[in-house]
Amino acid sequence: MKYRSCTTLHILPYNAHSPRRPWRLSLPCLNGSIALSFLVMPIQALYELPIVGDIRQRGFMIGVEIVKDRQTKETFTLQEIVVSGIIHTARENGLIIRELGPVITMMPSLSMSEKELDIMVETVYRAIQEVSIHKGLIPAAN
Repeated sequence: MKYRSCTTLHILPYNAHSPRRPWRLSLPCLNGSIALSFLVMPIQALYELPIVGDIRQRGFMIGVEIVKDRQTKETFTLQEIVVSGIIHTARENGLIIRELGPVITMMPSLSMSEKELDIMVETVYRAIQEVSIHKGLIPAAN
């Protein structure tokens, strides 16, 4: 696997007026182009779920639009508690994501491994599926 430095942290000594230079710490991460290409296929699997209307991605920022009907793009009301239910279910499973209206947003860290990115997408998939079944939007699997 090819790694590069994602960022360099400059750590200042305790006394900011000290003549000592700050320490530098370079953090390795997965090559961005590898990670982006890896994310495309798992994210597309979310389209299997009927309430996923659209998926938008810009770099590592991902938005998944949750809709009642894909054709009309009609969204759920706040009283239906679908999007917030998905957010809550994902948090119960260890993933912190947030909602922006009818859109679930994911902004993974640049230092995440392929396995962690896969777990993130899988957790979102399961959260959407679980809430859809609970709300009666899709039939429960036998």
